[in-house]
Amino acid sequence: MAIRYSDLKKTNSTSADFISRRYDPTLMKLVVMFFVALGLGISLVSLLLKPFELVVVMTVLMGALGTYVIAHIQRSRDLVLATEFQNALFASSLSAGCRFSIIITREGTITYMDGGTQRMFSDLLKERQLTLVNMLKVAKLQTMEQDKIFDMVLRTTPDKLVCDIRGQDNRTHRVVITVEPIARPSGYVLIRARDYVEERGAERAMKAGVNPLLSKSTIGMFAHVMDRMGMGIYLTDMDGNLVYANPVLEGWLGFGEGEITGGGFTMREVVHGISAVDAMNPRDFEGEHALLRKQGGLIRAYINQKIVYGDGKKPLGCVAIISNIIESNTEVKKSLW
Repeated sequence: MAIRYSDLKKTNSTSADFISRRYDPTLMKLVVMFFVALGLGISLVSLLLKPFELVVVMTVLMGALGTYVIAHIQRSRDLVLATEFQNALFASSLSAGCRFSIIITREGTITYMDGGTQRMFSDLLKERQLTLVNMLKVAKLQTMEQDKIFDMVLRTTPDKLVCDIRGQDNRTHRVVITVEPIARPSGYVLIRARDYVEERGAERAMKAGVNPLLSKSTIGMFAHVMDRMGMGIYLTDMDGNLVYANPVLEGWLGFGEGEITGGGFTMREVVHGISAVDAMNPRDFEGEHALLRKQGGLIRAYINQKIVYGDGKKPLGCVAIISNIIESNTEVKKSLW
């Protein structure tokens, strides 16, 4: 059975992101009030009523009390059932596409593990303490990589690491481990692992679309050369859709690697000042222009954009090389179209 939570003996009442619900009256007050009321009722009724009448009245009172208790027990069971269903739903969503998923405290104690974790590291369940340290030992992770994961847990920003782990099947699996701090409640960290797939940015672009411009066998080598030279490059189809952008350009614009390639972006979302009509009719251009950053703002660069033609001089799309990032706020010297 998956571990869903930890019962803490002491709760920090000053916590700003999660406050435990307190009920009034408390359980102890309810117990005391019940016995006091029951004692007073029996005393008063026994003095005023005959024995037969006393039995009838007490039977009615106990029946009403039993009905109330049974109703609340059923309500609690329904609430537990709904909570368990939600937990199963959220846990399945959390683990979708991952080899395993766990939630730990900042101190390294595992407070949740999914079924994938138990299948991969069944020996972990034999440990007296379910901790991240013990899990990494069972996974036969190298000491250097363990230290990197511990450092990632202590940070306040998401991070990831590519490493090899050994599963219960005694096979080595290459995975990408992502470490993401949980905002609320604080003090917890989500760790997930997915299978590592080695592919270059150009290969991702080829899988994402069917544009014949990306079917050329030389595009991967060309993009790799641009990466090594520190120059940006993007490719578009003739409708103004971005079908590829190399990691250099994505870094300049504040995107993650592969985010533009697989994000369905258009020219209007990357190049400044383009109308919808102009984006669908790209032309050759060479000169200085402004590019849009993901988080807002502009950067200026030198753009050399050319239309690429296929068989029969049919235009396939545009290839643009971006270089010489210009840190100035002067007016744009030329229009892209």
